[in-house]
Amino acid sequence: MKLLEKEFFIPHFNNLENGIISYLSNYVSQNLQDDEIPIRFVISNTNDAGYFCELGYQKLDSQIENSKDRSIFSFIKENLRTQKSSIFYY
Repeated sequence: MKLLEKEFFIPHFNNLENGIISYLSNYVSQNLQDDEIPIRFVISNTNDAGYFCELGYQKLDSQIENSKDRSIFSFIKENLRTQKSSIFYY
């Protein structure tokens, strides 16, 4: 697997009715090729104009099943489990 990198600037947008994660996800998706999957996303700096970003991405591999759906922006919220954990914190 090869991890490739891009650096880019995302301008601020005042009307974030769907939230900032949705805005950033849409912006990144529009700037990727169809065969690229985002793996690592970092906002390295901000200013009054927007966000300086780094994006690690992978080229699609036709041998990986459902590889197009495997994106850092494909977040699925899970319900919290109510079972007791065997992990102890000191």
